[in-house]
Amino acid sequence: MSTTILFSDSHGQQILETTFDTSWQRLMQKIQAEFGEENRFHFHDLKAKGVSDDEGDKQKGSCHKSAAMVATYDRKPSSVDSVK
Repeated sequence: MSTTILFSDSHGQQILETTFDTSWQRLMQKIQAEFGEENRFHFHDLKAKGVSDDEGDKQKGSCHKSAAMVATYDRKPSSVDSVK
């Protein structure tokens, strides 16, 4: 089974987890300084954002085996028609 490298260094080698963590914390400090504490988020929140924004088959797009797991990550409220 092959491993997919999501983040790599300038030589194409997989970065260490500690390297990623340090870079992520620097990014969060920049976001916090520019936009405030309430805009801080975790790396794992990006998956929920991707599932929530998916306009197609969310279960297929997220590779979850159950609809219950998709519901956990789907954080956008469902749209409803307004009352006239």
